[in-house]
Amino acid sequence: MSLRSNYISITFPFVFAFISLSIYPGLVFSNNNELDSLEHALDHATEDTNKVELLCKISKKYRDSSPDKALNYVKDAMILSGKLDFLPGLAQSKNYIGVVKLIQGKYESAISSHLAALQLYEQLERKSGIASSLVNLGVVYYYLDNLKKANDYFLESLKINEEIGDQSEIAGCLNNIAVIFKEMGNYPDALNYYNRSLELREKMGNRDGVSHSLNNIGSVYEQLKQPDKAINYYTRSLKIKEELGNKTGMTVSLYNIAKIYIQQLKQEKTGIKYLERCLSLAKKLNAADMIMDVYKSYAALYSKQGKYEKAFEYQSRYSGLKDSLRSKESARQIAEMETKYKTEQKEKEIALLNMVNDINELEIINKEGEVKRQRAVIFISIGTIVLVLIMVFLIYNRYRLKQRALTLLDKKNKQITDSINYAKRIQLAILPPKNVLDEYLNDSFILFKPKDIVSGDFYWVGRNNGSTLFATVDCTGHGVPGAFMSMIGNTLLNQIVHENNITKPSEILKNLHEGVMTALNQGSKEGYSGDGMDIAICNWNIEANTLEYAGAHNPLYHVRNGKITEIKGDRLFIGGPLSKSIFKNHSVDLEKGDVIYLFSDGYADQRGGPEGKKFYYEPFKQVLLDIQGKSMEEQKTHLDQTISRWMGNYDQIDDILIMGVKV
Repeated sequence: MSLRSNYISITFPFVFAFISLSIYPGLVFSNNNELDSLEHALDHATEDTNKVELLCKISKKYRDSSPDKALNYVKDAMILSGKLDFLPGLAQSKNYIGVVKLIQGKYESAISSHLAALQLYEQLERKSGIASSLVNLGVVYYYLDNLKKANDYFLESLKINEEIGDQSEIAGCLNNIAVIFKEMGNYPDALNYYNRSLELREKMGNRDGVSHSLNNIGSVYEQLKQPDKAINYYTRSLKIKEELGNKTGMTVSLYNIAKIYIQQLKQEKTGIKYLERCLSLAKKLNAADMIMDVYKSYAALYSKQGKYEKAFEYQSRYSGLKDSLRSKESARQIAEMETKYKTEQKEKEIALLNMVNDINELEIINKEGEVKRQRAVIFISIGTIVLVLIMVFLIYNRYRLKQRALTLLDKKNKQITDSINYAKRIQLAILPPKNVLDEYLNDSFILFKPKDIVSGDFYWVGRNNGSTLFATVDCTGHGVPGAFMSMIGNTLLNQIVHENNITKPSEILKNLHEGVMTALNQGSKEGYSGDGMDIAICNWNIEANTLEYAGAHNPLYHVRNGKITEIKGDRLFIGGPLSKSIFKNHSVDLEKGDVIYLFSDGYADQRGGPEGKKFYYEPFKQVLLDIQGKSMEEQKTHLDQTISRWMGNYDQIDDILIMGVKV
């Protein structure tokens, strides 16, 4: 069976455009009659290789509109190929499964399936299959932000496709290489490769490929701040996707158009209309990645407008998607407890009614002429029962009131703790994940020890214009108040660096200060609340091996050849009542083996030791010098063990945060 190009839309944060990478094997959109014809043929097919091909074709038809259905069909193809010992069908099935897994966001499973397909194609010596598996692996690694590994796979695939002269696959590889150029900020070369790919696809009549090329070219013009051209290419792409019935691709174009209207044309109402269409379609497709990205977009938009409550709401919705299964289980358990409680109450009511009926029967016997002695016995019995019931009722009522009070107290405590734990999950969701830290700061560590469930300290990393930026931030307070400040700080840093393209540390602090003042309404002495943050932030130009630093109170430690140099931050407070926020920018020429440390004051201020004193900064510096022979992970462990031994039985008094980066 032949292999043709397919294109999967890759999702990025709000500040970037959605772009498309080429992935194989292909999807050819068709109408319902074609699908019905294939399914009718499948019903009458015998258990042979033709049935394998039918299952794969039907899977392709469903892949964008119903990934779950697509997966079921291709799994049947894989099982049948195994029974028939049909290696080409098995290889193709593995490749198809990898594509569906990528659509579903299950990256590890996608890599496993594509590697299995690659091994089978190599065994079969099928160059076209080998090329398709290589490019598919490249797309998955691109999804995982490993650009180098992705590009290696793309180049290897391009070489094979040029050998066999497959124009369709060459167009796909050119597209993917253009994506890498775009991510590197090399827009002229990106446009060159995108247009070469577009030209090939138009010659071949590949309308699906043309739609994705148009989308990608639009994303470049978006980065070049040419909104009219970007809207033109995005709209042309959307029109083709609508004609082809590519619903997943439609969500991508709708999202891209929305961003242009919101970010560059400042027509937020029009942009929101496109976001609403995108979200509605994504929910119908159960496209979790796109739904989360739309939620992030709303959060960024409302944050930019200063509507931090709504921004927090959409950030919470984003985090809530991860906990949906757990939430459903909790709802089921609550319903079971409510049913059990109502059943117990009903049983108690029935018992009381039975007791009243028994008493009424005794009264009837008295009315029928029982002797005085029997009547007296009955009255005494009734009186005794009533007294006992009254005593039982009083005791039970007091016990019930006490239990209810304890239950309410436990429930309130649990609600508060659950809310704080949920806030912790939201806070952790905005912190850079490990794979991003490893990608941006290859040899580094983060020691992060919140005092409470949530933290007022946070760390941040970003990349812009070929430089890597990283920071440690200490917000006023800790626990829940500090966590709210950290949300504001993180949002503002992302906006300043990624949306406003400001990368000079001193300018970042100036804009951060102004943003905090605006967010907290601290523009006057009367409105000043004393809230804000200390921060140390760096811009590392890895190619030039130079570092720029600026700080508000928090310093930078630079270790070289067993000596430590301290660069102090300005004695200014982010969010403080300053008439003019001017921060000094420092430059450092780096050498291989240098280590940079940023930190909050929690480590040095921690009380402990035999006299309950602070740890202080000079001993902290000595510890950093003593661990220079260790790896960064060993340094983190040593610092953690040192402060734990120092604390002993003393409580942690503040959040602790240390970031170490080795050149």
